[in-house]
Amino acid sequence: MINEKQIYKVFYNNRSIIMTDKINLISLKSGDDYYEFNCEKEFLKKIIEFEKDNTFRDLYIYTKDNLKTLFEIFSKRLFYVSAAGGVVRNEKNQILFIYRFHRWDLPKGHVEKDEALDDAAYREVIEETGVNNLKLTRKIDSTFHVYTLEGKLCMKETHWYEMHCSDSTELHPQTSEAIEIAKWVNVSELNSILTKTYPSIKNLILNYLREIENQLRIKN
Repeated sequence: MINEKQIYKVFYNNRSIIMTDKINLISLKSGDDYYEFNCEKEFLKKIIEFEKDNTFRDLYIYTKDNLKTLFEIFSKRLFYVSAAGGVVRNEKNQILFIYRFHRWDLPKGHVEKDEALDDAAYREVIEETGVNNLKLTRKIDSTFHVYTLEGKLCMKETHWYEMHCSDSTELHPQTSEAIEIAKWVNVSELNSILTKTYPSIKNLILNYLREIENQLRIKN
């Protein structure tokens, strides 16, 4: 799994809040802000300040305490939404993308009541792309993003699973969900795709490819 609880990255459109207990994972850039956790009250005040002030680019938060506890404090003020999806590769090592709302994306959707996360990911990939002969192999990561719905702050956690496909039959995008295209993308084409996707998807794909590359290097 890519995220081994050393870091939580929560996206707010093109900005993000990064929480970590590993100081070496903090890499400030121009326009970023930094805060070291001291107490819950000051921590939440800093979060609200970030949400209201768009001049901040990314906010890095470091804690010497338990990172999971810090993330729970952050999450408790948000309405939680669960989703699941797949990073699907075929025998040509291409990755399956969908095109919706003028952005490239990965197939995903909401988890239904009492549905297992991996079952939801598998179902959504098939429904949104029409792909056949899928094999789910493992969970690779979770992504988080915050948005406003009907005046309520929500945080969606999307659980991502690696899948493999051994069928090259024609794809069928789910037009009822506004999906215009379902397409196998070569790794060599990814640069143009990732410039037209969401920051969380770009981050997920780059981390995943980096992990695959490291695994291959170790084997060789």
